[in-house]
Amino acid sequence: MADRTRILTSAASIASTGAFTLIPIGRASAPVRWGVGAALSLVPAAVAAVVVDRRMRDRATPDRVVASAGAGVAFGAVSLAAWEASARVDRAVERSLVRRRVRRPRVVMAVGAAALAGGIELLDVLVSRRSQR
Repeated sequence: MADRTRILTSAASIASTGAFTLIPIGRASAPVRWGVGAALSLVPAAVAAVVVDRRMRDRATPDRVVASAGAGVAFGAVSLAAWEASARVDRAVERSLVRRRVRRPRVVMAVGAAALAGGIELLDVLVSRRSQR
């Protein structure tokens, strides 16, 4: 059953990677990109900071809570910067494929992204099996 679950989650990960690559986020305006990036990066970091604050309120010193919350926000900021970088790479790759006269550049990008995700999933399986020996 564990193998079946792993296969299904891997297939879902690979398929969703390809599907999300079809969305041309690199073409979106800067405010839209930053809005999506903030939703994907800073909001979860802020939620994590609130959760840490509530769980540690009675057990930790106030400076430790602030440090934990600050680490969450810092992680969110780094994630947001990575998001913006990925949007720029997306735009550059699409433009490069268009210059090479690829008929469906987003489809080519999606297939490539899915192949990379599949390779990473395969490496994960191989490494996991080796570490269990």
